[in-house]
Order: sequence, then structure tokens, then C-alpha cells
Amino acid sequence: MASRRGRRASGTDGSDFRHRQRVAPQYSQIVESKWKLRMVMTIHLVLTSCVVLHAVMAKNLKEVEIWEWTWLVSCCACIFGFSALRKNNVMMMKTFMGGVVLFGVLSVSVGLFEMAVIRPVQMVQLFLLMFGIAAGFIHVLEMMTGRVLLEAWTSKGDKDS
Repeated sequence: MASRRGRRASGTDGSDFRHRQRVAPQYSQIVESKWKLRMVMTIHLVLTSCVVLHAVMAKNLKEVEIWEWTWLVSCCACIFGFSALRKNNVMMMKTFMGGVVLFGVLSVSVGLFEMAVIRPVQMVQLFLLMFGIAAGFIHVLEMMTGRVLLEAWTSKGDKDS
């Protein structure tokens, strides 16, 4: 029996700690990646509230761009993302990532292309340009973190450890 202030267990010199079990690296990676993805999806939802506020403040709904409306659908993908995190569900995570690409990345890409190439940026659209860049960055982080989680969830682990 080992104790802090007593004799050491018989038959050991105290250097036998290396044989003990360790947490597999993918599990500690999962915990860290889940936290990161929760934060990024929360920022996504904050950006969604900003777009909704922008749409409400618009005097005419025609002032709101079509890509903004389609981008709002990408917040529905966060529902799948939060559900996937809770249950470690690979299919839900793939659905989340597909929704982010389809409604998030494509919508922002169309909006940035439209503002940068088709018509010159006006002061009113400067907000949308900054939003588009921030949303694109958030989507890239969502995709990277989601990919890490998918790989960790589907890995079989090292046989040597």
C-alpha cells in the first residue's frame, strides 16, 4: 500500500508509474474541440442575431440582400451541430457541416463576390462586407473543428498504446 507519508509498497521503488493507463489522445482532443466548436457556433448565432437586427431595421425588406436571407438558414445547421456535440453523433456532425457549406459558405461567397466585383462598396454595404469576412472566418473555423471531431470520433485509436 502506498501512502504519502508512510512506507512505500513492498516490491516497488516508485518508478513503476509508466505502466499505468493513460487517456487516449483523441479523447482529450475531443473535449478541447467540442469546447471550441461550441464557442464558434455561439459566435455564429450572435452573427445571426446581427443579421436579423439588420433586416428588422431595414426600412424596406427589399434592402436586405438575397444572400443574407439564405445565410440565415445556416443558423439552423447549428441545431444539428449542438445536437451532434451532445451525443457524439457522426451523422449529425456531417449534416451540420453540409449545412454550413451549403447555406453559410456559399451564401457568404456570393455576397462577397457581389459586393466586391459587381457593384462598388458603399458606406452602407461596408457593414455587410465586414460581416461577410467575419462570417467566412467563422465558417472556416466551424469546418476545421468539425473535421477534427469527425476524425476523432471515427478513429479506432492506436493499438500500440
